[in-house]
Amino acid sequence: MNRDHITERTISIYLQIAETARFSADTSLVNSMLLAAHDQVNNCGQKVDLNTLIRLAEFLVMAKLTKQAEGIFNSALKKIQAKENNSWLRARIYDGLAEVHVVDCRFDKAIRKYEQAIKIMSALPHIDPLTIVSRRRKLALLNLRQGDLEKARALLQ
Repeated sequence: MNRDHITERTISIYLQIAETARFSADTSLVNSMLLAAHDQVNNCGQKVDLNTLIRLAEFLVMAKLTKQAEGIFNSALKKIQAKENNSWLRARIYDGLAEVHVVDCRFDKAIRKYEQAIKIMSALPHIDPLTIVSRRRKLALLNLRQGDLEKARALLQ
């Protein structure tokens, strides 16, 4: 087994433990597992699979560890722009960055990221329409919060 595979497996185990601990409401265990996984990513020089990176970042957002999540999402975005043309992963990254900005109360940035995610998702041939509706609803709520009633209304129609 090569080192990258071992690192990938270690991160996956940390995420499984964090997910299980989340169901038992053990936030300290969740956070310690997520931070351990984050350290593994930092130690291996970002040679981790994009799906694993995005999954870790999504968990970090749920744990409100937004600084770490944003760093991973941005690294994943650079990685995908340089090497891959996977629109679904790109949409997940923009969606995740939007969530980071919502948690951090950076609503204008969140709006832009949700708009990018929706644009990409809308072009995908096999996307569940409810996924797009969900993102449009979040975007509408943010626009409403920012005082743009007309834009919010248009998104909900």
